[in-house]
Amino acid sequence: MALRESEAYNRSIVESSNDCLMVLSTEGRILEMVAPGRRLMEVKDFEQIRNADWLSFWKDESAEAASGAVAAARRGETGRFQGPCPTMAGTLKWWDVMVTPIVNPDGTVERLLGYPATLPRANRPNRTCSWQTRLPPAPATPKAISSRAWATKYAGRSMPSSRFRPAHGARRPDRR
Repeated sequence: MALRESEAYNRSIVESSNDCLMVLSTEGRILEMVAPGRRLMEVKDFEQIRNADWLSFWKDESAEAASGAVAAARRGETGRFQGPCPTMAGTLKWWDVMVTPIVNPDGTVERLLGYPATLPRANRPNRTCSWQTRLPPAPATPKAISSRAWATKYAGRSMPSSRFRPAHGARRPDRR
């Protein structure tokens, strides 16, 4: 009875997290995924991906990084990488992923714990993948030109008066 209560308690702790936690086999097959993870990955029916090769979801450079993270966890280390991967509904998301070993009492790696967390746009690497569409560069407009470039252009010269527009009620320092 106490073991059953302990297992239920531990399960409730894991399920109360908003994170995507999944148990993988040492070969990288998906064995379990918590409900919040299924929501993040937009999995409608977990049975469709149970025992699926998790590594096959990753493409290009991310596939190599995912394979390396699984290999590290199999060796008893923590593997980590970042990369894009579509959800089951096809939504492209960027992930920060950790893969850690789950060891049995004698210290042998028995399974792996996958912990993908979505990356906010500001934290994503500044790169595109070969399978993503590359957008043409934005046109250079005055707002797009950095202040440093603008300041370099006017270095050593007086600023044109038409370019100085003080905030409402502010005065230029050279006028009283």
